Amino acid sequence: MSDGQGSYVVGDAAEAMLRGLGRPRRAPVRVYLAGKIGKNDWRHSLVPGLREALDVGAVRTVCRTCGGPAGDADACRERHDCLWRAEWGAPRAPEWETEGVRLAYAGPYFISCDHGCYHGRAEHGAGAEPGENPAAPEANGCGGGGASRGYVVARCLAWLRRADAVFCWLDDGSAYGTVAELGYAAALGTPIYLGLPGAGARWDERLDAMWFAAALATETWRTRAAADAFGRFVAHVAQRPPARVQQPAAKAREAKGAPWCWQTPI
Repeated sequence: MSDGQGSYVVGDAAEAMLRGLGRPRRAPVRVYLAGKIGKNDWRHSLVPGLREALDVGAVRTVCRTCGGPAGDADACRERHDCLWRAEWGAPRAPEWETEGVRLAYAGPYFISCDHGCYHGRAEHGAGAEPGENPAAPEANGCGGGGASRGYVVARCLAWLRRADAVFCWLDDGSAYGTVAELGYAAALGTPIYLGLPGAGARWDERLDAMWFAAALATETWRTRAAADAFGRFVAHVAQRPPARVQQPAAKAREAKGAPWCWQTPI
């Protein structure tokens, strides 16, 4: 709205604001945060509401053989000499905005226990060691109900398939599951954004052997901490939203005459 002489009046700003309210909001970028899972996990400082996203109280313990619920444990044991597993309910997907970029957490989900009950060796934050039994929940830590490894793998792959992007903080040379996740994401064509320990951070020499997985990344940054690398990721996405890639990033670099090198400063 103008005053007839081409000058802008206050009503124009209000009118523009009201028009903007009717525009559809851009869908959030669904990001899977790959990397080692541990006690006091680094993801909690980046994703608001992640601690409450997985309701441990909704865990359902079932027999691996007959699928019977925990309430039928006695009847099941009369028929089967089998282990039990826990199945998680549908987790809530936290959404948040940072630096003008809307994000939605795609996974992985794990049990947020800072006592470390579910974060033993090779447990993926899920108490995934064999031997889950509803008759002895104390065997699975303070909450009981650890999930089987096969179940954890199936859920993580499903969450990866729904992700628009994978951000990975790779600072631990024992993150073998992360290597598998990066390979799976690359096969799906999901862009991978990788953070590695840089100046001032401890370097795990075992990471040198993970050069193949690191070569799959679309972008790589070396920073002091996960939060710094994630900030680089957000800034990059703000300028260039993630899009499916048709070939592994390392092959694309070589096609452009710029082969990837682990020792190249980033």
